[in-house]
Amino acid sequence: MHEDANEVVDNLADMISGEAEDYSLDVKYIELMLVKIAGEKLLIAVPDVAEIIKVQKLTIVAMVPDHLLGVCNVHGQVTCVVDPCRVMHFKGLPEADSEATRFVILRHPQMRLALRVDAVSELIRVLEKQLPKVDDDFAGFFSGKVDWQGEHYPLMHAKELFK
Repeated sequence: MHEDANEVVDNLADMISGEAEDYSLDVKYIELMLVKIAGEKLLIAVPDVAEIIKVQKLTIVAMVPDHLLGVCNVHGQVTCVVDPCRVMHFKGLPEADSEATRFVILRHPQMRLALRVDAVSELIRVLEKQLPKVDDDFAGFFSGKVDWQGEHYPLMHAKELFK
């Protein structure tokens, strides 16, 4: 049995025996998306993602920062596509476009911003309490690491990309 399941069973036993102190069975999960960028795997919270699309033809825009790869039309809306390697200062380089390459459009009330990722691997579900608190070692684009299946993945703080 998974250790979180054991904890729930133990707490239920305490509740039945009357020994539990204000325990709630309100277990909350969050879904995270595992993506690959420049050879690194990281997580993006699914609630931060509006859509995932295949690579579109980009229109280059003159005199913009080098991290803006261009803009494209997605459902009649202009969407800015950025290179996360340049924005987040990854050590590696993005892979060449392939069948796995995607634009991950981030959720925002006024802007349309997409990240070009080398691949979207899978969706995972973790307990909300497993999410890292904002860690001083992880400033800016990452809020910490999430442990999943014996690996430690950085969790992207997507809202930072809109600043």
